[in-house]
Amino acid sequence: MTKSESAAVRSMRMADALGATFSTLCIVHCIALPVVAIVLPTLVAVAEVPIVHQTLAVLTLLASIAVVFGSRPVARWFLGLAALGNVAVLYAAFAPISEDMERTVTVGGAALLAVAHFGRLARPHRTHTTHCR
Repeated sequence: MTKSESAAVRSMRMADALGATFSTLCIVHCIALPVVAIVLPTLVAVAEVPIVHQTLAVLTLLASIAVVFGSRPVARWFLGLAALGNVAVLYAAFAPISEDMERTVTVGGAALLAVAHFGRLARPHRTHTTHCR
């Protein structure tokens, strides 16, 4: 593997690690927010402003696009999970649905994104050269 290929693989692994981390944090946020609402109502009032969730949903989509167009080939299963996860997160952020439904759809979408990233982290890269072995 050349130095540039090695750097590209490390870069994509870092992107997947960050994606998995942020997707997992999203799930924790969505599940923990009702508990925090009891303890810190002011914090929840800020966190529940629609523009906060809409901005995070758009940033999630942009990050996913960056991963897809990165240098590492992207498997179809990853694209499928990431696409479904992003659609769910965007739907929850922009559709006029109840708070409970928004939370459920967001957690489902974030879980799909986390599974996609963890799955890519668990699989070895497939762009081997004579120097890889």
